[in-house]
Amino acid sequence: MPIRVSDATGWAYWSTVADALRWAADRGARVANASYNCATSATVQSAAQYFQSKGGVVCVSAGNDAETVAAPDNPYILAVAATDRLDAPTSWTNAGDYVDVAAPGLDILTTTRGGGAGWWWGTSFSAPTAAGVAALVISARPDLSGAQVQQAILSGARDLGALGRDPVFGAGLLDAGAAVARAM
Repeated sequence: MPIRVSDATGWAYWSTVADALRWAADRGARVANASYNCATSATVQSAAQYFQSKGGVVCVSAGNDAETVAAPDNPYILAVAATDRLDAPTSWTNAGDYVDVAAPGLDILTTTRGGGAGWWWGTSFSAPTAAGVAALVISARPDLSGAQVQQAILSGARDLGALGRDPVFGAGLLDAGAAVARAM
């Protein structure tokens, strides 16, 4: 269910994102993607907790500021960093303990405003990839809770960078097949 939270320029208030998450959860949505760097917003975190309590998973962008963000991990949000074609972190993806997984975010072919297609970049393309994996996990095991779906994604991630969880890749590179296998 597409829910517009931004104005025509792409600007959105975190309260609008949170309202949309609660609205979607109340209508049975199990997966949400917010391609905004909103993982550290207390308003969005609260709505994500509600969304997860209804059986869902919320995926958000880690951000494109080349910053290491001093924020703890949030168990109710999957914050997604970006990798390039060689599975290396992009030069502009954010990092920090709040990053849960990484997914492709550079040279992504997508539709463009006004029609057509073009190559784009950003964690706004990484987060929906994680949301797609969450949907695959739920389709394989609809009985899982939101927290269990998230755990299948994290435990199925391919470890990159420093051994174990790290601030650049989180649990590692998103792996759809492994996430579904873990859920089964």
